[in-house]
Amino acid sequence: MKKILSLLFCLALVFSLCACGEQMPPPTTPEPDDVAAPVLPVPEDSPEPLPVESAEPEVSEEPSVPTSTVTLYKGDDNAEFVVPVECEIAEQSPQAIVDKLVELGVFGSAVTANSFTVDNSNVIHLDMGQDFATQIFSSGTAGEHIMVGSLVNSFISVYEADAVLITVDGKPFESGHAIYDFALSFFEN
Repeated sequence: MKKILSLLFCLALVFSLCACGEQMPPPTTPEPDDVAAPVLPVPEDSPEPLPVESAEPEVSEEPSVPTSTVTLYKGDDNAEFVVPVECEIAEQSPQAIVDKLVELGVFGSAVTANSFTVDNSNVIHLDMGQDFATQIFSSGTAGEHIMVGSLVNSFISVYEADAVLITVDGKPFESGHAIYDFALSFFEN
């Protein structure tokens, strides 16, 4: 008897669920992260594929700027020696090197590299702007040694040259302490 009652109860339960005419609730919708982006057909006459919309937000990345690792030179903390410093520069150009030297504190403010050539003797001809000469004039002998030595050693290091001939606006470079009308080789401490 218990079996029959159990069977009748189960049948009644099944009929009650089916007989009401109610539909089962629709299955839950997957979260947007779980939905794959639809693949749209590309017309054969279209030269470029159509963009596909993505359910994921776009992440914008700044394009990375390629850099070069170079050895530049600056004065030590006591302004006695010219010491090497490994640096990253965006491009291997004279102005980028000079700008990095300003950033390193070799020069107190921006200076301009007007022109740059390397002759057959592997000597760099570097023409600087008057702003460079003004800073050299305003420094003492030790400051001049650090600024000129840092500039020369940095250019020799980056371009693997033998010497640097510095001019200012196309004329021989003269400071209050020296006339630099000759090519300067690597400054030793």
